[in-house]
Amino acid sequence: MQPDGPALAGRSVLLTGASGGIGAATARLLAGAGARLALFDRDEAALQALAASLPGASAHFALALDLRDDAALAAAVGQVLERFGAVDVLINNAGVLIGGHAEQGSAESVRELIDCNLYVPIRLCQLLVPAMRARGSGHVVNLVSAAALLAVPGFAIYGASKTGLHTFSRVLRRELAGSGVRVTTLCPGATRSPMTHAMDEAGGAPGAEAQHDVELPARALLAALLDPRDEVFVTRRPRGQALALLLERVWPRLLDRMWARRCDEQHYRVAARGGRRGRPD
Repeated sequence: MQPDGPALAGRSVLLTGASGGIGAATARLLAGAGARLALFDRDEAALQALAASLPGASAHFALALDLRDDAALAAAVGQVLERFGAVDVLINNAGVLIGGHAEQGSAESVRELIDCNLYVPIRLCQLLVPAMRARGSGHVVNLVSAAALLAVPGFAIYGASKTGLHTFSRVLRRELAGSGVRVTTLCPGATRSPMTHAMDEAGGAPGAEAQHDVELPARALLAALLDPRDEVFVTRRPRGQALALLLERVWPRLLDRMWARRCDEQHYRVAARGGRRGRPD
């Protein structure tokens, strides 16, 4: 779909995890539609390069920070509000992907994953939703994952963090009913991105045969802002995903047997390579 300028022009958007993958693709679409963007990421060089390349570059600004740092996060939100006056749309896209056997993750990696994928989105909602509620308008988009709904071996901790965010989003939506503030969960399936590149090189990420490019979830996110929906599922194979979700609910033992046949040690070695090499995504 083409960006809808009149609907998004001038709206202020805070986007986390902006420097690559789905975040960068989303930033380009939103900027093309005339939105004003506050871009958060920890990769300063990539972030500044992205901001400079966007249409209407002077309308946007980028802040490099560790989102897990409470003081830095609050200060950054303060800068956004000083610059824009308000945040119309919050997109919690930043996340960490760490896979492998659940019992083998280090304490540091587990804490980082839970903090980035669950705590930070919750905290940003706490910082921004009260003002949205007070003025009777706003939109929160939380990027979850098909892993929040499908129990994929090799991604137990990642799936747990995304399941937590999915539940938080559902409850927040109910708490905000009638307030004018919308809450959307975007659930991408297997996405070809910097977080899955190393897994592909190692032999193929789970679901690699159904992978889509980052532009597909980015376009779906834009569509959800223009025509709000509670949940958006993104996949190249919607029938296959729908069947898997149905089986997960009504016949999980069948999926148990399927995963038992599929999950050899090579599967877990590939899963353990999830995430950007050299730094979390």
